[in-house]
Amino acid sequence: RSVAAELDVPTFAYIALPHRKNLPLRLISNYPPGWTAHYVDRGYQNSDPVVLHSGVTPNAFDWSADFAGDDELAQRFFGEAHDFGICFGRTIPIHNRCGAVAAMTFATDGQCSTFCASIERNADTLELIAVYFHAFFCRKVGILDNVHLTERERQCLYWASRGKSARDIGEILNLSERTVKFHLQNVRAK
Repeated sequence: RSVAAELDVPTFAYIALPHRKNLPLRLISNYPPGWTAHYVDRGYQNSDPVVLHSGVTPNAFDWSADFAGDDELAQRFFGEAHDFGICFGRTIPIHNRCGAVAAMTFATDGQCSTFCASIERNADTLELIAVYFHAFFCRKVGILDNVHLTERERQCLYWASRGKSARDIGEILNLSERTVKFHLQNVRAK
């Protein structure tokens, strides 16, 4: 939030689409809370024209209501976003070898010259911010190349990566050696 504000692009949203149906949508944003609630309630992650376009292009792109073209659903979507003060933005798709998994958007309530100039001046920096934020997020929640690890699996993997045996990890985490082996076996399977 503070870095984006420093670059004169104070409104942002990061969305990570779930790679399996039983995983939640991940949305981190300082958009108006009413818009994010509305977005999630309506399941817009499945029809958001910006998110859909992120899936087919690796390149950052600008969007506004004009992005909807003649598509009535997209026009309604952008109209609703406009009602919440989200009118124009730059989106950076984030792809891995399986396709688009996330996108970072910087937006404003209008095509103000300060925002547009900042987007152009800081384009490379904003792309790096998006990629690093995505990497940090994935590491934080245990998603590695579309693999979701539980908290216990991450803990066991962490200590195993530091050379600890299953017995040592069990002592550290107050688990049985058998339980640690079970978690590490799940990590290997995933």
